[in-house]
Amino acid sequence: MTDAITFKPYPTRPTISVVLPIYTDTAMTIACIESALPNIIAHPHAILVLVNDASPEADMATTLAQIVARYPEHVVLLTNEQNLGFVGSVNRGMQYQVTHDVVLLNSDVIVANDWLERLQREIYRYENAATMTPLSNNTTICTFPDFLQDNVIPFDLSVAQIDAVFATSTYACVDAPTGVGFCMYIKRSALNAVGYFDEAAFGRGYGEENDFCQRAIAQGLVNYITPNLYVYHQGGVSFGEEKQQLIENACKIIDQRYPSYHADVQKFIAADPLRPARLYQMAKLIASFDLPKVLHISHGMGGGVDQHIEELSAILSTDAAHLLLVPHDDKGGATLSLSTSRQADRLYFQLPEQIDNLHEILRQLGITLIHYHHTFQCSSDLFVLPKILDLPYQITIHDYYLLGGNPTLSDETGVYPGYFDETLENPLYPYPKNMTRESFRATHRELLEQADRVIFPSQAARQIFGDIYHLPHVIIAYHAEPERKVTQSVKPIMKKTRYQVGILGAVSREKGADFLEAVAVYAKKSQYPIDFIILGYGYKTLKNVNTTGPYVRDELLQLMQHHDIDMIFFPARWPETYSYTLSYALHAQLPIFAPNVGAFPERLSGRDWTQLFNYLGAPENTADALWHFIQSGGQVDTIDTSTVQANFYQTNYLSLSLSPKSSLNIIPEQLFNIDAKPKFILKSGEKSAVWLWKIYTHPKMRWVNYVIPFSVRRAVKRLLSRQPIHDLVKKHDK
Repeated sequence: MTDAITFKPYPTRPTISVVLPIYTDTAMTIACIESALPNIIAHPHAILVLVNDASPEADMATTLAQIVARYPEHVVLLTNEQNLGFVGSVNRGMQYQVTHDVVLLNSDVIVANDWLERLQREIYRYENAATMTPLSNNTTICTFPDFLQDNVIPFDLSVAQIDAVFATSTYACVDAPTGVGFCMYIKRSALNAVGYFDEAAFGRGYGEENDFCQRAIAQGLVNYITPNLYVYHQGGVSFGEEKQQLIENACKIIDQRYPSYHADVQKFIAADPLRPARLYQMAKLIASFDLPKVLHISHGMGGGVDQHIEELSAILSTDAAHLLLVPHDDKGGATLSLSTSRQADRLYFQLPEQIDNLHEILRQLGITLIHYHHTFQCSSDLFVLPKILDLPYQITIHDYYLLGGNPTLSDETGVYPGYFDETLENPLYPYPKNMTRESFRATHRELLEQADRVIFPSQAARQIFGDIYHLPHVIIAYHAEPERKVTQSVKPIMKKTRYQVGILGAVSREKGADFLEAVAVYAKKSQYPIDFIILGYGYKTLKNVNTTGPYVRDELLQLMQHHDIDMIFFPARWPETYSYTLSYALHAQLPIFAPNVGAFPERLSGRDWTQLFNYLGAPENTADALWHFIQSGGQVDTIDTSTVQANFYQTNYLSLSLSPKSSLNIIPEQLFNIDAKPKFILKSGEKSAVWLWKIYTHPKMRWVNYVIPFSVRRAVKRLLSRQPIHDLVKKHDK
């Protein structure tokens, strides 16, 4: 990946006009100017051209005039008598000095260090370059660290700190179908060959740089992205509320002018040539700062475990770096993500063959603490990481898998009998191949018993887990949930002619799907005015129960409001160790009807308009009790929760971590095994979506754009799959 090309000296550095179009947000604009000016002033041949596009803000003109007065040799102010729009302002700035190279800089960008010097140096590495764009946090194909995402700045570092790490590299720049105009260098020779931006077509902004870059390609020039420079881009400030309409209009024009453009962009995204550089830069960034570095190990199967890891990482995002190691199959494959984000770049290892590589990368990154969340499908090589790396570690018990392979302690009917039964077996949860209960526990015994901490998310979980393992260092701590208020007062059920009873999430047998169906059937037979609705889905179609389908968890509160839910019913048949869906119900301030098992009693302790029912009782009795609760309410008895450590994650979680050490050593790139990829299996709908996309993007099929509206094409794609098309194409092609 490291570029062997040496920097080409040029006798006289071309003069640069840094063009900054300005409309609103005086404070952000000033921050941009103050970040850019030091290196503009330091550059022997550069000026800053401010273009005030008739800003409506009263203090904008005065503030800009003061800057010009302070730096008359370095700053020029052009003021439009009337608003020309973004493209008109950019063109005016580019034409101010018709011999200068140009750097376009949006007013919502923060640059640092010797940014201009390096950006110019990068573009002049390539004689055929028309444009050069750096990496940033929120710039579509140029984003870092997570591709195509709106990223927060990692670890609460400054732009200068991150860019200083980028400045140590000389990775090859990447040929792209377009540059991105937030911070884009344009050679004057390219402007002379291609012309200025198309003001008539893109006057208000969006799409103008894509059009320019496509015209440059037609002239035999290349648009490059450099992974050796980082800037911050807030995004959207320049265009405000009209952004979406501008994007849609620009897409139509680009599609008409350059029929292969969107296919080329998707090919670029699927190939993702910047991935190696992003991984190297992120690894260097993690290694170079004095922060605790936590390696989370889990099953990677979603659900509450993944949610806990993501939210814990978010809570401590400024206090520690968080990495994630999960199996990607049951044959020894493992995936290392350099953050816990779902969109994070990943490294793939085949264990045990590549375990030494994994060990060395973790050493070089400076991991200071290991946190096991689940071991399902994990290679046993991962169990000895603390010993190999000489690191402290802790384990969170998210379910009961470690007792004997059955995470719910349920029998073949999906019901927990009320106690842990050594003889109980559930065919849904067989032991790993060639293992018995005894050998399964032996595999995990040392890992559990020698842990520096074993964390239980409820008192009930600790009690049920029992003493099969000797656990000398136990912590009971509820999951940290800063985004949800779980102790709010309850809104009572108001008298109505019919009541909407909500059930949350993916309802399996263990979550009570069959029991819920029996309750709903009896309630209808008894003519209770109750409608049962799963905000989510069941493992099968349930009689007398409506479903809304899968949802993004951030939408759950809105779903409850949209469906006018009066109360929440939890029909769970196993002792949940925590229950995030319960947290959402608590945050919604809704009455709750829950089973008297697992974490429910203690988490609902003393709560008004809340009732526990006998989860082993008959569904008819439960339906009667539910109807009585709707009419009369109830309150849960208070339970002693004194063994629960409050605010543990905020105050004590990182206390086990070793003292972090920074390293400026370059991690050997051969350790990263960049080309290793797991095999993916696409579902039938996903395959159909990919083939439709390939047909649609074929040059001879571009007429589809004009015959079938975009909204229809999008609806068909979403019907087939909700995953981004570039992800599906990438998986298909692999």
